[in-house]
Amino acid sequence: QSLEQNLSTFSAHMKNIVSILDEVDSDSLVLLDELGAGTDPQEGAALGLAILERLLEVEALVVVSTHLTPLKYFAIRHPRVKTASMEFDPESLAPTFHLIEGIPGRSNAFIIARNLGLDAALVARAREFLAKGEIKAEDIIEQLQREQRSLADYRRRAAAELANAQRLREEFEGRLAAFEARKEEEIARNLKELGSFLREAQQEAERLLAAARAEESRAAMRNAHRRITELRAELESRAGRAEDAGKEHRFARGDSVRIRPLDARGTIVELDGERATVDVDGKRFRTKISDLEPAPPAPPSRPPRERISRPTPSRVSLQLNVRGMTVAAALAELERYLDRLLLADVRRASVLHGKGTGALRDAIRSYLSSCSFVKSVGPAPPREGGDGVTVFELKG
Repeated sequence: QSLEQNLSTFSAHMKNIVSILDEVDSDSLVLLDELGAGTDPQEGAALGLAILERLLEVEALVVVSTHLTPLKYFAIRHPRVKTASMEFDPESLAPTFHLIEGIPGRSNAFIIARNLGLDAALVARAREFLAKGEIKAEDIIEQLQREQRSLADYRRRAAAELANAQRLREEFEGRLAAFEARKEEEIARNLKELGSFLREAQQEAERLLAAARAEESRAAMRNAHRRITELRAELESRAGRAEDAGKEHRFARGDSVRIRPLDARGTIVELDGERATVDVDGKRFRTKISDLEPAPPAPPSRPPRERISRPTPSRVSLQLNVRGMTVAAALAELERYLDRLLLADVRRASVLHGKGTGALRDAIRSYLSSCSFVKSVGPAPPREGGDGVTVFELKG
């Protein structure tokens, strides 16, 4: 207001805006507090919208505060206008000075009036005088504010989970570093033991040769030579263990290996991730790579080929019962069962897993379908167990 110039609040406000519009350009910063206030709300809002569009046309940087709903709608819809509001605590009737981006603020007039002691009936009557559109706008703004608070809570929880994941990663990396350190210590210890054994073996060999020369007998020379051969074999074995402690063996197709659970020697014909297919005397076995080890070199005399004792078909059950087992335990048992069927040359069998949730059934059928030596997989006939039993056939 200006008593000297005989101006009302609105008139003084508008006079300032007129002078701003005369000088504003793209390099201007314009601050407008309560645009459109001091007169009829509808006319003030209409003037405010026209002023905002003019300021946008000249591409000035503008900051506006308002309580008028049409201006809030304009800010939400316009792509070049960013909306923000000051968070308000209805309990303390004071702003929290927390800026909320993307959501216009509520006027909170009814809440403030009620908390200051205005009769609830008068507040309810006042709400009836509002147009339906204005009531809906306030409700939408309130819902947006709730969603904004919920999103903020979600972000805080996500940040906490991210921090926890980072902590677990650092803990894992620490454990991995400790494991690598222990591994290096084990290698150093094996090499130290190897060096000590080498010195002792050399001393013993020299002692044996000296004794043989002193006795000058063929028997003594043979005994010395035999002992030196034994020491050389032990030395090679220790050297191999020291080298294996520092690296994990990587197999390739065509490698000769030993299958530890079967104590059988064969040749790798296929590698697939953590599993391998090994040919043992014409029979193919699919097993874990961790169950394999390099086969020792064959002696020069080429002994008779090692063969696996094959169980008779009568000793192999034609149905494997895995009911009540976990998926991991059932698959491990199924793998051993397939080995027994192949050794016994049995081509058709079944697995009793029950119906339940279907998780065990699906895991068993998926595993059998992935085996290259399995010809067909499917449910049993209704009289033989139906979907609670899986029947499969092996290739000939």
